[in-house]
Amino acid sequence: MSLLMIRVGCVNFINAYPLTKNLKGFELIYDIPSKLADMLHDGVLDIALVSSIEYAKRFKDYTIIKDLCIGSDKKVCSITLFSNLKIGNIKTVGYDRSTRSSITLLKIIMKEMNKVVKYEEEGNNLEKLLRIYDSVLLIGDNALKNRDYPSKYKYDLGELWNRITGLPFVYALWVCKKDLEVDPNHFKDQYLKNIDNISTLLNNDEKTSFNINYLENIIKYDLTSERLKGLNLFYKKSFENGFIEKIPQIKFID
Repeated sequence: MSLLMIRVGCVNFINAYPLTKNLKGFELIYDIPSKLADMLHDGVLDIALVSSIEYAKRFKDYTIIKDLCIGSDKKVCSITLFSNLKIGNIKTVGYDRSTRSSITLLKIIMKEMNKVVKYEEEGNNLEKLLRIYDSVLLIGDNALKNRDYPSKYKYDLGELWNRITGLPFVYALWVCKKDLEVDPNHFKDQYLKNIDNISTLLNNDEKTSFNINYLENIIKYDLTSERLKGLNLFYKKSFENGFIEKIPQIKFID
């Protein structure tokens, strides 16, 4: 299959810019992570940057582009639980419908704390939702834009995961349809060019010191052995809690 025929699903979040900006030769299709996952499953896409849990759900049909991810070693800043209550007292969570890995991560964290919580898929109007629910989970740019919102409590899910496990967390992966013929170096090479020129990836209104530091120092893009260890533990806990049917074998595209 020629590059021009390969349909690639991209997320238009700031944290995806180093992986998605300036990709050439593909048909690029932008949407939220949950919709991209459905499009990949339905055959509308050949490759997509999707939540890591999506690979686990259908791993027999997919492979992963090696060496790349969206992850964090500790805090992530863009996956935040805004809350009216301390985390141990939360009974209800409204969550951003674009998330799948992050809501699974939150459910695992709550189960680790032996908490029974009701979850409702909602939009991302933080002020409105905090009048309805004890807490609200936002991801990506929505979480970043609301980072100064004066909720009584804020919890960074990357930080909570690291506190429980001592490991990094992997939120998203480049996932490919099985048997797709594509050179994964197209993605790695473009990432290496992008990561050395972070400020050029941002729009003028996005060029803040916070965003530059966020991309250069907070978000991690290399799928190292330690991050793979964190990913495998996430899959193990997802299986133990009934969120996936099997612990997936991680297969990289050749």
